Amino acid sequence: MRAIKYRELKRLHDNQGPRFMVKHLTEALKTGQLAPEDFSLNELYEACMGSEALRRLDPRKDDMILEFGGISGVDSTAFSNITGQLAISKVLEGYASPDFALTRMIGTVSTRIKDTEIIPGLTIMETPGHTAGSITVLVHGHLKGSKIHRVAIAGDALPIMGNFLKWVPPRIHIDPKIALWSMKKIIEHSEVIIPGHDKPFIILDREKKMAKYL
Repeated sequence: MRAIKYRELKRLHDNQGPRFMVKHLTEALKTGQLAPEDFSLNELYEACMGSEALRRLDPRKDDMILEFGGISGVDSTAFSNITGQLAISKVLEGYASPDFALTRMIGTVSTRIKDTEIIPGLTIMETPGHTAGSITVLVHGHLKGSKIHRVAIAGDALPIMGNFLKWVPPRIHIDPKIALWSMKKIIEHSEVIIPGHDKPFIILDREKKMAKYL
């Protein structure tokens, strides 16, 4: 059973504000008061983005998400930060496992992160290009009314919608071919993208490079 419910998340977001919510939940995760499994991504999305925003993700609705930009007060920052912290907490939890004891004793070297679903509905994807260690957090399969919806928190691996529309790598990158390979990977695995320096957008046509801000 989850330790934190939608009403508590919503009350925290509305009464204390998104910044306090992120700080409070981050501290709770770091101290072990909460675990990634205590969260419902569906309820977290609704608490941060609003019920109307969540409803617009339903592919059975005629308007789906195309008019989403008209909804006021929607900010994806809190949702992005908290899901990112969930990913970090799960990685640290795995490292603290007794299975890693011998590795810590003999020392380690940096390795590439493999694509891994760390909890149901939350996957870390390796997307190098902006930096060698860039990752993307993929949220999938837990949004109400949607069977296949996937949201990619891409960060600087895909910093603005213009990178997708013009199909150009991030301005700062280690290799343009690698950066474009990662952008292709992000696009292929998601319908909605939260970029590092732009508003979230939905992909309308992958081949024709068409998208629309939420």
